[in-house]
Amino acid sequence: MLDRLMREKPNALMIALEGMIMCAKNEMSEWRDSLDDVKRSQYMDYARNLVREQRRELHERQERIREFKVCKWNERQEKAAEREVNERERVTKLTEELVSDGGLWKCESEIIEMNERLNGKSEKEQMVSLRVQLKLMKCVLKVKNKEGLLNFSRMGKALSLEELKKNMRELLKNEKGNSGRESCQQDGGERNLDGKLVKHYRNDRKGAGEQWFVGTVKRKGGKFLIKYNGDSCNTEWEFSEAEISNDLEGGDLVILNVEAKDYVGRRIKHGVATMGKRCGGAGG
Repeated sequence: MLDRLMREKPNALMIALEGMIMCAKNEMSEWRDSLDDVKRSQYMDYARNLVREQRRELHERQERIREFKVCKWNERQEKAAEREVNERERVTKLTEELVSDGGLWKCESEIIEMNERLNGKSEKEQMVSLRVQLKLMKCVLKVKNKEGLLNFSRMGKALSLEELKKNMRELLKNEKGNSGRESCQQDGGERNLDGKLVKHYRNDRKGAGEQWFVGTVKRKGGKFLIKYNGDSCNTEWEFSEAEISNDLEGGDLVILNVEAKDYVGRRIKHGVATMGKRCGGAGG
């Protein structure tokens, strides 16, 4: 009934519509008609005199409701501003901690390099660095917490340093911003790897587990040959195009950007042309 009255009388006050509904439900017209003339006249005069008082009460009630809504809105705004300040302070603190730890880790090679720098520090300090990275990914970068990789504990038990490292590596592999993948896109993929200096994360095949190796790539037909620095046997390890592509996409193969200044002061081997022949020599 109220919906119909609101459509039919859009300008009517709510108190008027309520009165109509109450009169209809309580059968006020039948009761009024059953009264004698004197009683009916008294009740009608009494009702007319109450109209002004009821309207005043209505406006007061509406004003109280409006003030209550404004108060609640102000409280929500204050809480939102407080949350924003707290979030900004948290991000600032995380950023400061991140800068002190060497910046945001974007690929697995940076994790290895960071761990190498932290080798002289305690396990607790290394865990703090990993926690800072995970907090930043969760709170600032809004990385999805798939399979609980951003958690610091599991089943009420704190994760160990090795477990945190493993989770961090998995997170970076899953991120589209992986530096290995970016290098692949910037350099045109595995087809432009010939002659490039790379960093490769692989098993050393001597039982020491997986680790990073630096080497040079050479393309031979549909295969890739990588000769790793420090290999006394000068072995060229052979990889298929699919293996190289997967390692690039997964961040296990990173193209190193090398400039001429990087060789200043280093001992190198250089092939030079002498009497129409090319020979190698060592120099510093």
